[in-house]
Amino acid sequence: FRSTISQELARLHPDALQAQLAQRSTQCEQIQVLIHQAQTQLDTCLPVLEVQHSEREATDTQLHELRSAIQATRGTVASLESLQAQALQADDKALNQWLTSQGLNPKQKLANLLQVQAGWERAVEVALGPWLQAVLGKTLPPMDQAPAVAIYACETGADGQEGLSSHIPVEDGSVVKLPVEDGSVVKPLGALLQTDSISHLPASLLIHTYATQTLRQARDVLAQLPQGSVVVTQDGYWLTQGALYKPASNDATHGALLREQRLRELHTLQHTQQAQLTDLEQRNQQARLALQGLEAQRQQASSQLTTAQRQLSQ
Repeated sequence: FRSTISQELARLHPDALQAQLAQRSTQCEQIQVLIHQAQTQLDTCLPVLEVQHSEREATDTQLHELRSAIQATRGTVASLESLQAQALQADDKALNQWLTSQGLNPKQKLANLLQVQAGWERAVEVALGPWLQAVLGKTLPPMDQAPAVAIYACETGADGQEGLSSHIPVEDGSVVKLPVEDGSVVKPLGALLQTDSISHLPASLLIHTYATQTLRQARDVLAQLPQGSVVVTQDGYWLTQGALYKPASNDATHGALLREQRLRELHTLQHTQQAQLTDLEQRNQQARLALQGLEAQRQQASSQLTTAQRQLSQ
């Protein structure tokens, strides 16, 4: 008992109390430093965390909108491809099988290959008619067992160059000047096609076929053209000497060239959208990882602050 009292008296000695107070003060200062460090880390982390959350939300919104746009584009493409397949007999399995057996590509149809000046698609459709469904081949295959099909052989584009002339060739080798030098009234059919497209057309589909904007212009110019010439108008009339024809708006190839051009544009858009989607998904993943890292830092700083405050209160 005396020993215990002696120990207690020694502990309560002023020098001992002073040493304990000094130790406690040092500990408090250290805890205060820890609290300051933890609070500073929190103050630094929280604003960055808010920015990252905002950026992640913006990226999520962009992803949602882009995925919706991709879905809409996919739906439009599917609809147009279905219409185009029907117009060009692309779903005729028996025909496709026969074409393949002859070394021909069912997808190499004239309507798939031509690129026409904007606004003149209907004129070219009327001028070429069923040939838009024709399949490109280097040579003509045996046709005795062939199904109903149009095939044309066109090895080079040289045959089509005549259609680009600003003068009209006639039988004796002379030329007839077009009524307007710049071709604003009458255009050779080949002038409505992009250069690459002309190489897909044999001369027989280009020679003596011209286009005008209006029916009146067609009538006026037809009298100045060689016998057998054909003039088509921008809105779809077909004229030759003594004959006038306008196909029905629901004919098989109506809109085929415009649809094909639209499909090209949409396929390009799909590639662009897919690239944008890949980029956004990568950015979204990076933002998610950054948020995880910042959240871990916030939790660590908050835990350190709580522990230090608890120690200080003890």
